[in-house]
Amino acid sequence: MSDSEPAPSDQLDQLFAAPGAAPLPPAPATPPLILPDLNAGAPVPPPQQVQQQAGGRFQDLLGRLTPVGWVTPALVVLNVAYYVLMVSRGVDPLQPDVMQLLDWGANYAPLTWNGQSWRLLSSMFIHIGILHLAVNMWSLWSVGRMLELLVGNIGYLILFFASGIAGSLASLWWNGDIVSAGASGAIFGLLGAFATFIWNRADSFPVGVLGQLRSSLAKCIGVNLLLGAAIQGIDQAAHIGGLVCGLVCGWLLSQPLDQYTVRRRFQKNLITAAVAALTLGILVVQHPAPPPDLFKELTIYDEIVPPTLNKFNAAAAKFDKREMTAPQLVEIVRQEILPPWIQVRTHIDTLTNIPSGRRELMHQIRQQLLLREEAWKLMVEALEQDDRLKFDEFKTKWKQADHLRSQLEPKPQKPVKSPENRGRNVIKNDE
Repeated sequence: MSDSEPAPSDQLDQLFAAPGAAPLPPAPATPPLILPDLNAGAPVPPPQQVQQQAGGRFQDLLGRLTPVGWVTPALVVLNVAYYVLMVSRGVDPLQPDVMQLLDWGANYAPLTWNGQSWRLLSSMFIHIGILHLAVNMWSLWSVGRMLELLVGNIGYLILFFASGIAGSLASLWWNGDIVSAGASGAIFGLLGAFATFIWNRADSFPVGVLGQLRSSLAKCIGVNLLLGAAIQGIDQAAHIGGLVCGLVCGWLLSQPLDQYTVRRRFQKNLITAAVAALTLGILVVQHPAPPPDLFKELTIYDEIVPPTLNKFNAAAAKFDKREMTAPQLVEIVRQEILPPWIQVRTHIDTLTNIPSGRRELMHQIRQQLLLREEAWKLMVEALEQDDRLKFDEFKTKWKQADHLRSQLEPKPQKPVKSPENRGRNVIKNDE
């Protein structure tokens, strides 16, 4: 088209225009449609308020899925009630001794593996003092309330008891020579399950809530594992056993949080309970050979020693008063005093499967029994030979045995009186 050729619109104007009339003016431009802003003037909520609103909706959702979280408060009440019952029956509220813990159901391989498997469960409700109870119950309350709403009441019960028993079993497999008690294994299981649920179902949590939970759980698990490794006396095996069980159970129990959550819980609970029962059952049946009950062995020792010393002291008193002759005292030592010591030492020699951590202890026990045995034999020789040097050797051996005995663990409940100050006239003075 040439520059002189009129545009199509101009041609139309000329076609319909009257002859000799001026061209029509161009049509005015149509203005754009402007819609009103319905959000104009409305306040924009700050990010913190948005997170709070999302958190509130999330809590409402959990409340609809699990209307009443009754298991966590019930477990806290059971633990506190058991502690109060123990204290009311004479157990030290701050530092209960080992025998008291065993009497109330603490976990100990020589007993648990010998027909008392109920200790795997009872030990979860026994705590070693008020501080131990307070820390565990605070942890249970802090972690358990939301987790119970996530997995439901029954799933939470399965998780708690499976993790607690797994912790008890791990303690027995790893530390067969210690006495353990407490709900720590179960609580670590709750932490593990919570972590797995968040990992698997991150899309079911609000962003703000998810970040806080991840940070809190990571810090809590990490700090407690470090403390367990650094502080002596903490049953780290029970913590790790409960944590591993919780991770697995949490993976089995986790599911999307939607309108179908409650329907799926029965199947999830059944699968989790079956896997836990099968795995833990195998660990119970295939347990290692139980180590000897060292507490019982030392109790036998304490039951034999005082009567023999009492017999010697009574005989020595008669000898001091010239109511008994030296040959008669020798006969009592040979027939009534020395045999029990030899019996105990021989029995200690027959013990097998002693845990590596207790072998030094058993060596010390055997050494001090040998020293006692040698001391009594020196006493006999001193009486028979009327030898002051033999009697001095007897006292030296007895002191050495006393020193070893003072280093043994567990220590005797009552002090053992030494016979060295009795029988002052056992050895005649030649002067």
